[in-house]
Amino acid sequence: MRKLTLLALAGALALAALTATTGPAAAKGGVPIGFSGTGTHQPPEWGLTRVQADVDGRVLDGTFTAGLRIPAMPAPGECGPAWMSFAVRDGGHWYDFVSLGEICAHSPQPPTSVVYAVYTGDFDLYESSRPGFADTQGWVSVRLATDGRASVEVFPH
Repeated sequence: MRKLTLLALAGALALAALTATTGPAAAKGGVPIGFSGTGTHQPPEWGLTRVQADVDGRVLDGTFTAGLRIPAMPAPGECGPAWMSFAVRDGGHWYDFVSLGEICAHSPQPPTSVVYAVYTGDFDLYESSRPGFADTQGWVSVRLATDGRASVEVFPH
């Protein structure tokens, strides 16, 4: 019985050490992608807002491009459904993501607050030019400002 307990304890410690060194996303098969940056957005046209930003962070540095689909912009202080497809180009590599979330509208108070909408959602990396990125998941936030600026944050679960 004591030998079995010691063996189980050793296995649990080995698993804990593996998870601590590789992180939860890597333990699930994905890569813990995290990056942020700033850029611009175009005014919505037919429910689609285009966002472009230069991003850098863990694993990826490159150009972020997105199509943020907003069926109807909610009133300030309210949120509504939205979805986004986005890509990052990092040198010769590319990563394509899809996200489902919500857009929340704000009342800008210039000059201290110019953000009029914030998208937040979960993402899945569905295609990549690099092997080993399958099952990568996380959350994404995109802030849209009245002057055409945008900021992007992407973090692993």
